Amino acid sequence: MENGKIGLLGTYSTFFSGTDDVLNVSVLNADGSFDTTFSPTGINTYQIIPSQNNRANDILFQPDGKLLMMYRSTPSGAGYNSLLTRLNTDGTVDTSFAPSSLGHSNNNFSLNASTTISEFYDMELMDDGTLFTLGFGNNFAPTWFDAVVMKILIPDAALSNEDVNTIDFKVFPNPASGILNFQTTLPIDKVELYDTLGRLLSTQFPLDYNLSLEHLNRKQNVILAKFYSNNQIITKKVVIKK
Repeated sequence: MENGKIGLLGTYSTFFSGTDDVLNVSVLNADGSFDTTFSPTGINTYQIIPSQNNRANDILFQPDGKLLMMYRSTPSGAGYNSLLTRLNTDGTVDTSFAPSSLGHSNNNFSLNASTTISEFYDMELMDDGTLFTLGFGNNFAPTWFDAVVMKILIPDAALSNEDVNTIDFKVFPNPASGILNFQTTLPIDKVELYDTLGRLLSTQFPLDYNLSLEHLNRKQNVILAKFYSNNQIITKKVVIKK
């Protein structure tokens, strides 16, 4: 993440004990210490699909700090499948992700690319909430493997969520150059400016209702301004005038 945190995902093999493999997840702070807000002990263990081997594939942060976790579920018989689930910032499973009301089980989104086996190894989250995953699928008829790229929309994983807030909040001028003004009745604690790849450009603590854009790289055409106020975040897209 832009705050320097690192998410780690691995498989804890229980082969010699005769039990199922499980997933271990840790979050590290920028200084390398364990993030105890995610796990008081430093490592959380998960077996999302009970009575099956759960094996690690990939993990990434959403802009809001939640973790998307991709892993392989292997039953005792033949066949396996990669799944997506999401963890909250406190390490609990996010029950709003892939709910049973939409036909999912165990808060998993299935990446099933074949009727027999499929596995995905890598994923990349775009700033509009689009997730790309890369893997393979095989139906054993014929017996070769197909590379698969899957595109999924994770609606609440987008960095920019402008125009979804009902709060009266305005930024102007837009396009902007040099100074960006904002108008609101809310107290603003801080403002973070991001590029469209989700990289943090600056953090400001405005005393007046304006922000300085002078320090931005002139290559920036569009920025995303995240305004923090009383545990709320309002995001606005701003076009930079050259």
